Amino acid sequence: MLLSIVIPAYKTEDYLEECLDSILISDRYDLEVLVVDDGSPDSCTAIVNRYMESDSRVRLYHQSNSGPSVARNNGLHTVEGEYVYFMDSDDKLTSGGLEAILNEIVGSSPDIVFFEYELIDDSGRFICHDPLASLFPMTDHPIDAKTVLGLLAENKLRDYPWRYVARRSLYMNNSVEFPEDCYFEDLATTYRLVMHANTIRFSSKSILQYRQRVGSTIHGSAATRFKSFEDANRLVTKRATDIASLYPELEKVSKRGELCFFLWASFDLHRELQKDSYKEYGPLLSFVDSLMQERVKKGWKYMKFRDLVKFLLIKTGILDLV
Repeated sequence: MLLSIVIPAYKTEDYLEECLDSILISDRYDLEVLVVDDGSPDSCTAIVNRYMESDSRVRLYHQSNSGPSVARNNGLHTVEGEYVYFMDSDDKLTSGGLEAILNEIVGSSPDIVFFEYELIDDSGRFICHDPLASLFPMTDHPIDAKTVLGLLAENKLRDYPWRYVARRSLYMNNSVEFPEDCYFEDLATTYRLVMHANTIRFSSKSILQYRQRVGSTIHGSAATRFKSFEDANRLVTKRATDIASLYPELEKVSKRGELCFFLWASFDLHRELQKDSYKEYGPLLSFVDSLMQERVKKGWKYMKFRDLVKFLLIKTGILDLV
């Protein structure tokens, strides 16, 4: 088996068929599709059962509701493919996405290959291409791990698990799993895979349409937003520390990326909580403000001048956060 696609599913009955159809477009591809039912109360299981009746490549794994990290980990230990790809059940592959994946892994046999993606809205309408695509080192030759870790550390390359395909052995041989009970779990996995990879490639092909929809995991209540803020900053700090430990010459880049990520997350949280929950979450916002000032005081020397100016303009209300 060449490729396994793992898809956690929870309350996505409106999108799951479109997701599966985008993968199973042809029966000539050597792959398996494992849908992990995360205790979904809707008709996700019935939908998958219907697909299993007509396509032997589709499999179903049941678990009690435990979140996407547990679902991905269970899928990782269940599938049999040489390569594994994780995607969300409300997203879909582009028309040539599957072919691009298979052409890349058959043609060059990389440990990891990163692809581009597209953003679509809740109804499936195109929004834009990957906004950071221009920062990719497009080349026909493999990219070294140090370069890729530098891009990750500076947040120029996002950690999303659905933007790359990796050898399953890279996960298994290095005990790389998604942390449980945690938001932004991809911050804890992608860089570790890169650290252990021998051959890394970038492709200019867009393979996925990522759906931005209201009600998805990171667009929940104020309490959810604050937990995601805490998780993200804890994980990005660990990522920066680990990268700088492996490559001391990347310490400044890692520190700058860590601080810029924290400031972006802080402003974003502040904006979200002020919409309708300021009185209830006032103490939390005060805590975030004080933490922000403390971290800028300690880390301003790592920031680029334009980032420091942007921070001051946003902080004083002259510039809006976009």
